[in-house]
Amino acid sequence: MAMIEHPKSGRGRRGRGSRSRPKRKRFLIVCEGEVTEVRDFKAFPVAGDVEVTVKGEGKNTTSLVAAAIEYADGDTYTDVWVVYDHDDFGAEKFNAAEAAVSRENDTRSETWRAAWSNQAFEVWYLLLHFQYFDGKLHRHLVQEKVGELLRKNTKKSGYKKNDPEMYSLLKGSQEEAIKRAKRLEEEHRIRPHGQTPPADANPCTTVHHLVVALNQEIR
Repeated sequence: MAMIEHPKSGRGRRGRGSRSRPKRKRFLIVCEGEVTEVRDFKAFPVAGDVEVTVKGEGKNTTSLVAAAIEYADGDTYTDVWVVYDHDDFGAEKFNAAEAAVSRENDTRSETWRAAWSNQAFEVWYLLLHFQYFDGKLHRHLVQEKVGELLRKNTKKSGYKKNDPEMYSLLKGSQEEAIKRAKRLEEEHRIRPHGQTPPADANPCTTVHHLVVALNQEIR
């Protein structure tokens, strides 16, 4: 299994208890995508005393986790989320990324979580907001299917990455989307329902856990 090389930092890494947690919620969300995911997570209208920092790195799997570690070493957060897709990256790296995030959660003062999608971030749009779908799809077909569903269910002519209206467009069906995501988790028996590796759960996503966490900060 691939291992993470922790980037060098002048501040060093923080173990649990070595620095007190901030009194207010401070989210660090580090995304593989540089625009789509960044725009979506910044759109959540969280309370004014909650800070959400979203970084779009253009990196993937284990290298994205390494970038998140570097950001976390340079500041103090309560929650760190690493958001990435399977895409065409190998199963070993995809699974290793979740394992690396879990190790950070076990050793650091912040709460660390992985919000992965197999195969693409668009799974969140397709499977959850418009219909329940548990058939395997390659990421290119996921985007094509999202376009079809948008044309059928909205006034959109199709799907375009980086669409600034996507959050507001899908907000009304978010609750149902979360229920469908939980159903997929149970069906594929990923943690906590089982030990299926992320790469073997297609289609599936854990993005909804981040959505729930952000929704809890809306007041």
